[in-house]
Amino acid sequence: MGRNGSCMQICFLLSVVYAAAVERVVWAQTTSAANYVPVDNILISCGSSTNVTVDGGRVFQADNTAKTLASGGVSASISQPSPNLLYPTLMQQARFFTTNVSYTFTVTPGRHWIRLYFYPFAFANWAANASLFSVTANQFVLLDGFRPSSWTTPDFPSLFREYAVNVSSSLVLGFNPAPGSYAFINALEVVSMPSDLYSDDASLLGQAGSITPLGLADCAIQAMFHLNVGGASVSSQNDSTGMWQTWQPDYLFIFSAAVGTTGDVPVTSIEYPTTLPEYIAPATVYATAREMGGSNTINQNFNLIWIFPVDLGYTYFVRLHFCEIFFSAINQRVFNVYINNQTAETAMDIIALTGHPDWPLYQDFAVPM
Repeated sequence: MGRNGSCMQICFLLSVVYAAAVERVVWAQTTSAANYVPVDNILISCGSSTNVTVDGGRVFQADNTAKTLASGGVSASISQPSPNLLYPTLMQQARFFTTNVSYTFTVTPGRHWIRLYFYPFAFANWAANASLFSVTANQFVLLDGFRPSSWTTPDFPSLFREYAVNVSSSLVLGFNPAPGSYAFINALEVVSMPSDLYSDDASLLGQAGSITPLGLADCAIQAMFHLNVGGASVSSQNDSTGMWQTWQPDYLFIFSAAVGTTGDVPVTSIEYPTTLPEYIAPATVYATAREMGGSNTINQNFNLIWIFPVDLGYTYFVRLHFCEIFFSAINQRVFNVYINNQTAETAMDIIALTGHPDWPLYQDFAVPM
């Protein structure tokens, strides 16, 4: 649950409904391109004395040579990191701070991904659970009162946080420990985003036909969940779009015993229309789906529902990805979409919208909480 004990519900209603993927981000067309190549691609291994290579070629530069760290901090390391770490060579070192410290990056103007990696471990006189701090990006507070050890378990000993921030020229990432505590960071990324990845408008939930400007140039976005509905986890190194995003399996968020059935088609079956950039989501995501079942009999009591923990007081950007991979004609699959018990879409027919099977599309919604 969120800090205020609230949740967001996404529901698909009527016979053989399905979804290919779900994304949710919180915020405080073009020609097709197979792989996105960022203008800025800054990868930093914090506290390391040498560069670290992961994902078969991504090089994280040692921060003592990257000339981005203002000053201070202690290089820390652990000789026997958890065997459950995804990137042990990257996460077994960190930089610890007992005073306010910042990293400064000169970047091209535009929106950038900021990815922060945390693996709490004990070092010298610092206990793993004693770290408490905030993180800022220019004028935005990304994390406040953040205790990384509260978000980890023995099975999942590390975590990362992903943000999108509009930057004019310089990006200053500040790490500010609470009094008597310390801050730390294992690795970070600052990567240019496609300008059209997130449009500045979305359908306002509860107001059919109302398009809401989101004002993305003046706010920061935190990416909360990328779900591969009906499929397995897609790791960042297997994200074929060049975006290096991680997609979780959706079964962790399914509500009730009505989970429907899953299916897939070969990835090569997916065809992106010329108006949809391939970096919107990898073909692996569109090639898997969850549906209510194979029967064409309408059953209004059968819903597919996903539940997400959220915090109140924010507007959430919800992107639903669709691709009809099982039917080939209109009226074979028609369904409604509800978010938080409010109608988001009625009588949705993917083939009618795309004109083709195996063609992806997505719908964006602004959901105030």
